[in-house]
Amino acid sequence: MGDIGIKYITDSLQDVHNAYLSHKDEEDPPSYCQLQELDLGDTLIGDEGIEQISNLLEANTSLKTLNLNGNTRITASGWKRLGKALRKNTTLETLTLDFNKTGDEGVACIVSGLKDNQTLRVLELEEGSISDEGGKKLVELLKCNTTILDITVSPGNAISDKTRGEILNYLGLNKAAAQPKST
Repeated sequence: MGDIGIKYITDSLQDVHNAYLSHKDEEDPPSYCQLQELDLGDTLIGDEGIEQISNLLEANTSLKTLNLNGNTRITASGWKRLGKALRKNTTLETLTLDFNKTGDEGVACIVSGLKDNQTLRVLELEEGSISDEGGKKLVELLKCNTTILDITVSPGNAISDKTRGEILNYLGLNKAAAQPKST
């Protein structure tokens, strides 16, 4: 598919979303598909494709789950752009980035965008070429963003047991805080 194919898909989805917005306040609005899950795994996208996906995310569409697994052409520049989009997005709940070459720099970019995001619950980062440095960035994220309830970093990353333990500890705290209070 590549970056050009992603542009066609995201442009079309944005057109549908814009049509929905233009009619949503009418007394009898037409029905529009509200896309909730988008699987773009292993589609050979790079930074240009991430730019298009980021534009879509910034439009705050109905998208709740995004799979970008196995797109190893995305560089730190692309992850930075995605991080900016995640800062603005208010609908995405699950982001799957397994089998990418995210690396520590990419994780830092994503974390930067997620610090203020209040909707993402699940972040998957298996086989992402992430070291302890990136793992510590995830710990920092979990300290300030309590809406994230699950981060998957194994297998396939060089994050120490100590840092993995810290990630699990903060995830446990987030899950406990998310539980409804009994009266």
